[in-house]
Amino acid sequence: MWEQVDNAIQGLQMILSWGPILALCVGILIGFVVGAIPGLTVTMTIAMLMPITFELSPLLGIPMCIGIWKAGLYAGAIPAILVSTPGTGGAVATMLDGNPMAKQGLATKALQTSLVASTFGDAFSDVMLLIFMAPIAMIALLFGAPEYFALYFMSLVLIAALVGQSVVKGLFSAFLGLLISTVGIEAVTG
Repeated sequence: MWEQVDNAIQGLQMILSWGPILALCVGILIGFVVGAIPGLTVTMTIAMLMPITFELSPLLGIPMCIGIWKAGLYAGAIPAILVSTPGTGGAVATMLDGNPMAKQGLATKALQTSLVASTFGDAFSDVMLLIFMAPIAMIALLFGAPEYFALYFMSLVLIAALVGQSVVKGLFSAFLGLLISTVGIEAVTG
């Protein structure tokens, strides 16, 4: 337990130095620009910047990618609220409430509400990830063939239950997914 705390403190000391903070700020700036432009996605931006991040150390590349991702996902709410065109898929729900507020002259309040909700939601999910990551990983390591079969079977049952009126389409998509999952690792080259 205390070893994990010591590792966390060392990690915080490393990440709170000037280099990672500057990389994070650059990532946030890039993420805001990309997220605010409908049609450009955060995933595409990170993929295009991968050659740059490969040249950086992980201590700089990872914070930059995190900044791009988190700022880009929030920035997708800006065009969703102002011009009713979501910059990201997650901003569609924001558009439904934020754009009518903007039309009533409450655009600033809608943008502030979106920022606060995104910030608190992101911080809460990060804390929950830190708390539950290790226990869930320990449980996942205990999985054997029967548990994986039960998990896959449960997913197929959920697909069949949630497809609605077209059961044939749901079962077809489930079995197509199973067929794709049968592709394994090539024995010689991996």
